[in-house]
Order: sequence, then C-alpha cells, then structure tokens
Amino acid sequence: MWKNLLVILVFLFCLSGCTQPQYKARMVPFSASPTTNADQVKTICLSQARSAEMNARARAQAAVRPYQPPPVPDVGAFVHGYDSARAVDDAGSSAFNTVLQTCMAQYGWRLERYCVQNCN
Repeated sequence: MWKNLLVILVFLFCLSGCTQPQYKARMVPFSASPTTNADQVKTICLSQARSAEMNARARAQAAVRPYQPPPVPDVGAFVHGYDSARAVDDAGSSAFNTVLQTCMAQYGWRLERYCVQNCN
C-alpha cells in the first residue's frame, strides 16, 4: 500500500513539475547601436552586480538579530533561521538584479527572458 502511494506521489510531483515552462535570459540591445559589445558589457556589469550582491548580503546579515530562545522549547529557532536566511538571500538577489539591469542599460543592453521548454 505504501509503495503504491509513494509511486502515485512521485508521479504527481513529476507531472506538476514537468509541465512548468522553463526560461533562460539573453542580452538584447535596446538601442540601434549599443556603445559597447555584449561580451564587454557582460564582464563589466556582472562584476558590479556580484559586488553589490555581496555587499547587500553582508548588510542584511549584520542586521539579523540573534535568536532569543524562550524558556520553553519551540520551533521558533527554525523559523527564525529560515526567515533570516531568506532575508539575506533576497537582499543579495535584489541588489544583483538591480545593479545588473542598471549597468546594462547604461551601455544600451537589457536582459530578455525566453522560453526554452514546455512553452505554450
């Protein structure tokens, strides 16, 4: 019985995950003649974006308050740890994306998402 249930759950998981569209991003010029070629822009902007990401993560990590456990054990430590890690990750991702898009725009480029699998 458990074996059948497991097979059904795996099938449903695969079915739900396998039908989701998957995307990639490519650089596209938004001006008629970009001032710099795509490889140079990628090198410059990725460096700036990674630096901004690391700085944002460090600031977010410094802002995380230590967990003060209550006298009675609970699940608060797990929730606090998850929330803190998520906040640090979100800060880094947000900074990376903002700096990357701003930098690329200065050179006449932008990122364009396109579907590569399970497109409707």
